[in-house]
Amino acid sequence: WGLTGLWHGANWTFILWGLYYGALLTIDLLGGRKLTKALPGAVSRVLTLALVMVGWVIFYYPTLGQAFSHLGAMFGFGQGLMDENALGVIRTYSVLPVIYFLLSLPTGEWLKTLTARMNLSPRVGEIAGALVMLALAAYSVIFIEGLSSNPFIYFQF
Repeated sequence: WGLTGLWHGANWTFILWGLYYGALLTIDLLGGRKLTKALPGAVSRVLTLALVMVGWVIFYYPTLGQAFSHLGAMFGFGQGLMDENALGVIRTYSVLPVIYFLLSLPTGEWLKTLTARMNLSPRVGEIAGALVMLALAAYSVIFIEGLSSNPFIYFQF
């Protein structure tokens, strides 16, 4: 997994990123999966998203110091949980995690159940679920495109 990180670039943050995901997969295989299956679905999803976000932070920054500084701020060390920069990020980006969380839910199954209770064709539930997912995904792409002034991370080399 360290080599996977090195493949992304010759930088300690990439190597740490690869080792971090290798450790997560190892923990998952050695018993972490049993723990997450025992948790309620929403808690398991939030935990997964939090662990993935830590990996994104490690991958994003060019130095380990910057990455650890950001991670410390994420967990309330140093400057605290909120400052003007954090509030600006929340105002700008808070809609995307909500959309991604909604996309991770079994919305299609809920709509199928709802349409069955309403004595509608199962096909109506399938179409409604697909339309909801398509609308959320389209909004996500439109939102990201609106932030196009930020260069793609691979252009930083």
